[in-house]
Amino acid sequence: MLLTLKKMLRAAHLPFNEVQLKPLLPPTDTPAYKAIRVVDWLSEHPTIHKVVFYDDLPENLAAMGHALSYYQDVEYVPVLTPGVS
Repeated sequence: MLLTLKKMLRAAHLPFNEVQLKPLLPPTDTPAYKAIRVVDWLSEHPTIHKVVFYDDLPENLAAMGHALSYYQDVEYVPVLTPGVS
C-alpha cells in the first residue's frame, strides 16, 4: 500500500518528504498516534521548520496543532482534505 501511494504521489508531481500510513491497529487513538509520529520525526530531524499536515478529520488536525504548539520554531500548516468515506 505504501509503495502504491508513493508512486501515485510521484505520478501526480506531489513532492512529499515523508509519507506515513497508520497501522490498522494503532497503539493509541488515531489523533494521538499521528501527533506522536510527527513529534518523533521532529526529534529525529531537528532541521524541520515547517509541517504541512493533510487529513480529512478536524480532530486529527487539532491534535497535531496541539502537539506542535510546543515547537515555537516550527510552522504548522493544517490542510483539511475531502474524506474517502
